[in-house]
Order: sequence, then structure tokens, then C-alpha cells
Amino acid sequence: MTRPRTRTRTGPRTLVVAGLVALQLLTAGAATATAGAAPEGVEEQAATAPDEGRRTTWTVRPAGADGPDGRTSLRHAVEPGQSVADHVAVTSFGPDAAVFRLYASDGVTGPDGAFDILPGGQAPTDGGAWVALGDVPGATREDDGSLTVELAPVATLLVPVTVAVPADATPGDHPAGVVAQVVPSTPQAVEVASRVGVRLHLRVPGELLARVEARDVHATWQPSWNPLAAGTVVVGYTLHNTGNVRAGADARVSAAGPLGALPSQARGAERELLPGQVRQAEVRVPLWGLLRARATVSVAATPVGDDEQVASAPTARAQAVVWAVPWTQALLVVLVALVVVVRVRWRRTSERRVQERIDAAVAAATASRRASAPTPAP
Repeated sequence: MTRPRTRTRTGPRTLVVAGLVALQLLTAGAATATAGAAPEGVEEQAATAPDEGRRTTWTVRPAGADGPDGRTSLRHAVEPGQSVADHVAVTSFGPDAAVFRLYASDGVTGPDGAFDILPGGQAPTDGGAWVALGDVPGATREDDGSLTVELAPVATLLVPVTVAVPADATPGDHPAGVVAQVVPSTPQAVEVASRVGVRLHLRVPGELLARVEARDVHATWQPSWNPLAAGTVVVGYTLHNTGNVRAGADARVSAAGPLGALPSQARGAERELLPGQVRQAEVRVPLWGLLRARATVSVAATPVGDDEQVASAPTARAQAVVWAVPWTQALLVVLVALVVVVRVRWRRTSERRVQERIDAAVAAATASRRASAPTPAP
């Protein structure tokens, strides 16, 4: 579940900023757009609505024909050319009436892995385009198929949802979502869209394949300034979901010196990648520098949440080579060698001086004996 972020408008703005949007999509929960607490049992999510002095708390949940049914998302497997009917319930808990815009769109995930849908105004091209919202009493249908409706305080609106899969739809996952976005009662200098919604897990049966690849692998070497500690190989790579279902990524990143010497390993994981999605990743691997190192990234696709296990492609591998010069250790070796050389030269110099003194003393003693010896008689 993705928690909405807060956008606060403290007063009139002289600068008009177009398209400032806080995308806030929830699996199930409530969004608060004014002060006040959500009813007991409803998880409150804070978001500041453009209308000053008003508060709106609302939620969007999966539902049956009689109301919310406890599901956390809409989940359907639909054959090409077939359709399925479902419902969502939009409930307003605020003390005032509020106007909402209801619409469906394609599902996406952000850099942090949080699920969202396309911004309002951007037309869906995949699963979101197959979702139609049914007519509800008091709602106005817009040209793009969205609904605009006013809800009284503490009121719930059941909205029929129909998913019609085209006959030429390809097998795999086609994520989407249905959201309710609060509509400000007056024009705002800064437009902030506050919305919550329900995720639609839509899968078209057929030949399904989970596959995640690592591409554009590159590595940099960061030596440690502690000569008794290993350095770090920073391995960056791009994850590509080349399968047709959403999948997690279990990355094993290893690094080793020449001929595989002193190997080390670290792991990286991504919870969810949608089909066709690309995401940057980075893993740090401790390694003792041996002039040159080879980094290997092995990625396996993993199932996400309650998804059924599908066929997975073999683990994909990619490599990169980096110079790993152990500068700190090399400096330590140089310093030790310098100390040894200085020590040896000092010792040799000391020994030579001692020997010179000994030789001088022996010479002096010999000369003294010769001088004091009696001269033989002629």
C-alpha cells in the first residue's frame, strides 16, 4: 500500500504552477484532506486539499454488489475477448459534502517500487484502457469516461467496474487501478491532486514467463583508508523485466580478483517490476584489492505477493571489470619497506662506526706497547 504524501498550501500564490500533482494511490485505506480523524477501523492517510478550512476524509475499497467485501485489491484473470464485472465502494467520512472525480488508468511503479497509476489527463494505453466505470445515480460522465459525483457526509457510493479484454490482448499482466480524486470547490493557484484508489491485478492467461535481466553493468572501486580493511566494489546495473508478468528480482552480486582470488558476494532485491519496466539498482561488495577485479550480477525472477508461480527463465548473468588498486595497502608496504631500509642502513652504519672505534683502539694499544717496549742492546 502506498501512503499519500502531504501538500500544504499556506496562502495565495502569485506564481501559478501548472501540473503540480501529488499522486496518492492506496490499495485500501482512507485519505484525509482536512483536520479531523477518520472513523474507527479505517486507516487514516493525511493529505491537504486545496480548499482552505475544509476537511475531507475518503476511502476507496473493493466491493461486491452489497458493499465493501474485505478484499485489498481487485484480482482477475480474463481470457482475450472476455469481460468481468466488479465493484468499488467510495466512502466520504468528512463533515461536509465533497466532489470526487472517479477514473481508471494504467498501473505503474515509481523508483521506490511504490505502485501508482498514470497522472490524471494522461490517457491509458494498456489495462487501464480496458476498464469502464458504470453509471451511478447523481454522477456526471465526462468525455474521457471518468465520473464526477458529489457525496454527502458519511455516504458510500457503489461504482460498477467492467473489465473488457480485447480479443488481441497478449498474455501476461496488465496492471491498472481505479481512483477517487477530490475536486476543489474553487480554482486554485497551485493545483494539487489528492487521490486514493484500488489496485487492479489483471492477468490474461496464456504462455506466461517471468524473466528479469541485468544490463549495463558497471563497477567502480573505492579503496578503504584503513589498511587492515577491505575496499568496496560499487556495482551498478539496470534491471529489465523482459517477461510478461510482474516479478521481483533477486540479485546476487559477486566480485573477485584475478583467477577468482578472494571472492566476495552481496545481494540486492527489488520487490516488484512490472512487465517492460526498467529500474536502476546498485549493490556494494566488500573486496580486497588485487589490481583488477571482475564483478558478476546474477538475477533471478521471483513471484510477488499472492501471484501464482509461473515459468521462470534461467538466471541471467552480466559482468564488468574494474581496476582495484589497493592504494592504502600499497602505501603501507612502501612505508614498511622504507622503515626496513632505514633500519638496515642505520644498523650497518652503527656497526661500521663501532668497528672503526675498535680498530682505532687496537691500533692505539699496539702503538703504545711498541713505544714502551725496551730497546734491545747493540
